[in-house]
Amino acid sequence: MKLLRLEWKKINPAPYLGTALGLLALGIFIALLFCFLPESERGAADREFTSGWRSLILLVSCVTLFSYAMLGAVLSSKVILDEFLGKKRLLVFSWPVSRRQLFAAKTALIFLFTAAGTFLSNLLSVSTALFFSTMFHGLPEAFLPADLGYLFLVSFSIALLASCICLVAVWFGFRRKSSTAVIAAALILIAPMTNMAAAGMYGGFSLLAFTLIMGLVFLFVYRKLSAKVTVMEVL
Repeated sequence: MKLLRLEWKKINPAPYLGTALGLLALGIFIALLFCFLPESERGAADREFTSGWRSLILLVSCVTLFSYAMLGAVLSSKVILDEFLGKKRLLVFSWPVSRRQLFAAKTALIFLFTAAGTFLSNLLSVSTALFFSTMFHGLPEAFLPADLGYLFLVSFSIALLASCICLVAVWFGFRRKSSTAVIAAALILIAPMTNMAAAGMYGGFSLLAFTLIMGLVFLFVYRKLSAKVTVMEVL
């Protein structure tokens, strides 16, 4: 826990928290836009898809997943790649703590920040849309207990998925020795997932499947990077 708190203080969290608030505002905007979409804009063939709460939850979840995966990738690049491959390398490796523990603390920080931000942002975005829809007659469908369960399930899924994508993207950054590679890898990984889910291809179940796959890849990459960091040369 001490290492985790130290890493949190080192990153200067204010810009990242500010960005997270901006992403929350974006999620709320998308949710309200979908919620109060005029009937004239809802095609007859798409009316069933665009008038349901599960469709709104899925759309907002895809936006939240994409935005927080990219934010997590930026944070991962700074916290892991820049410190282990950049100019701070000598200083980081001189700390009286094992490299494995140091890498674990950095990974935990990124995982917790990304997962918490994704989960809370998604819940707050949909909850805000639900509040205004109830007050001003937005979506015609009622919000059922099953929809609430679906919201929690999908939010939990994308929280894990966004966090896993961050570390997997770092692996590509290590191979290319480039922070840009981390961002590009995260973008390449997340784009097809969100496109498939938003297009209605198996809906939320596709996100669950992606989460399971990326969770396994995350564990594999974590072991590989942890071992790599342990045997890295200082110079």
